Amino acid sequence: MLVLTAERIRGVFEANAKPGVKFEILSNPEFLAEGTAIRDLEKPDRVLIGGLPTVDGKKANRKARRRLRPLGAARAHSAHWPLVVRAVQARVQRHAGAARLVGQRALG
Repeated sequence: MLVLTAERIRGVFEANAKPGVKFEILSNPEFLAEGTAIRDLEKPDRVLIGGLPTVDGKKANRKARRRLRPLGAARAHSAHWPLVVRAVQARVQRHAGAARLVGQRALG
């Protein structure tokens, strides 16, 4: 998903939503490395949830956190797991993580 995709999706939903229908767009990027993708999925080293900092956005983030927390039970050493950030930050961190992996492989 591109960095601003959540905002674009929100615009489409808002333009087509029926009256009274509420929704939130969350971003939950994956951090999977080639060769260890299954292990990374089963025991992620980080879980990010991106959303809007609105009242409804924060409520959706809390619900997502409760559902995703068991994925990182072994790493749930803080009340902030999974980490909740803005949707754009989640996507940027995902791309930064991918760039870090590419750099590590290139350097051997």
